[in-house]
Amino acid sequence: MDIALLLLSGLSAVIFFTVIELVRRNRLKEKYSILWLCAALVMTVFSFSRELLHFTAGYLGIKYPPSLV
Repeated sequence: MDIALLLLSGLSAVIFFTVIELVRRNRLKEKYSILWLCAALVMTVFSFSRELLHFTAGYLGIKYPPSLV
């Protein structure tokens, strides 16, 4: 398995569970948590599909696809 895939998947899981814990402790408002949860979801999707990452980066005009993440 690719090390970048493992790192990005782990990072997105940490963000996801941290946001849930912050909401549970009332340190983060629900309306802001949606943004962070969506960001973690997008990172997870891009970590498992490099073709989608390259396609999306090319479509948006980004020269270096990892910059999109």
